[in-house]
Amino acid sequence: MELNGAKFREIRREKGLSQIDLSEGICTQATISLIENSNRIPKLEILNQLVDRLDVPLNAILVVDRVDNGLLEQVTNSLYQNKLGEVNHLIDEIDPNCLDGDDLTRYYYLVGFKELRQGHYDDAIYNLGLVLTQLSVNSSRQDYWPAVYYGFAAAYSRKGDYNKAQEMVDRSMKDLTHFMEGARHRNYGFWLAISVAQLQLELDQPDKSLQVCRAIIKVALNKRQLSPLGKAYHVMGQVNLSQGDSQLARENITIANSFAKVLKDQVELKETAALLDSIKD
Repeated sequence: MELNGAKFREIRREKGLSQIDLSEGICTQATISLIENSNRIPKLEILNQLVDRLDVPLNAILVVDRVDNGLLEQVTNSLYQNKLGEVNHLIDEIDPNCLDGDDLTRYYYLVGFKELRQGHYDDAIYNLGLVLTQLSVNSSRQDYWPAVYYGFAAAYSRKGDYNKAQEMVDRSMKDLTHFMEGARHRNYGFWLAISVAQLQLELDQPDKSLQVCRAIIKVALNKRQLSPLGKAYHVMGQVNLSQGDSQLARENITIANSFAKVLKDQVELKETAALLDSIKD
């Protein structure tokens, strides 16, 4: 255990206490001085009495052991690749009490999407709500908003609350283009946009789905990203099918199938080929 003397001093001053005031009946003023200037740890009994008088938890004056950012990045990568077993193992290694600021926001975000992928929708909503709480305190990461609203929308949709799902996914669309252009994790912005387009289609909003797909195509062309192009045409083909336009559906899904061949994406290749086979001439 290591004390943060500077933090201790800051809290004492915020409470309007002098060193003499704080030490009275507990310890000497010299003890307070040693804590603040030398990070000296007094006896635990004294320390507990001091934090009680300051009305703060003990961990408020402790040096936080930082979690390696690489661990959070591993969770992000594993979640993106849908390796849920690995995600669970990695998250179990993280103590959220050792996190603050952006790291804590990111932790709740990752846990929220993990719960969403595992079908624990109430837990997903709870953890994504904690992300919003963190963002209300630290608004430096505005790029979280579209993803968090999509997470809410997906959870509410799976729970059968389609009105709430529609409200949330519409909010997600507001900054979606900016999110695709600036997402920190490679291809994550496109993954989110494709997910939003698919959810809009599930919610019987084909025009909104097409709007997202066109935005994906525009950004992907600018960034020369082939994979999101194919997936956008795939969703557009599904929208065309839902609208009864078999000819346009075939054209768009054929384009998606061609991208899958170039990228050797076996999953996408299989799905688009099955769709093409299902379309009647």
